Amino acid sequence: MKTAYIDLAFTLFLIGLGGFIVLQAIGFGVVTNNGVGGGLFPLIAGAIVLVCGVGVLLDKASRASLGEELTNWTQIRPIVQFILATVAFIALIPFAGMVVLTFPFVLAISYIIERPRTLAGHLVIWALALATALVMYFLFDQLLNLPLPWGLLGN
Repeated sequence: MKTAYIDLAFTLFLIGLGGFIVLQAIGFGVVTNNGVGGGLFPLIAGAIVLVCGVGVLLDKASRASLGEELTNWTQIRPIVQFILATVAFIALIPFAGMVVLTFPFVLAISYIIERPRTLAGHLVIWALALATALVMYFLFDQLLNLPLPWGLLGN
């Protein structure tokens, strides 16, 4: 498979993901009578992903290259795993909640990027995943008082 097709597919995925995040953020409300709404940060993050995806797409189109290099499953696998992990994360948020799912999502993405070779490397990844979930909870839910999707756990 040509690497340019993989780049194009992943770029289109990022554009779709960015658009989805923007639409969901607008649904949360960007500004409320009390100030900042729960959708402001996701709107900014989604817009960044969307703009970057469009920028990459325009860059690829301006070069008009579909590449001749071929790739194999070993090179494609991390991209597919990343996309599947992200889709699963988004799909499961209404059921399990964002804070609960952040831990396994960060863990999965970290292992997709690079599998550690030592026990210390594994511990760093697990600590990073736990810290990310805790920081997200305290930053958004406690400090900024922005609503996070809690899924079936409620609030």
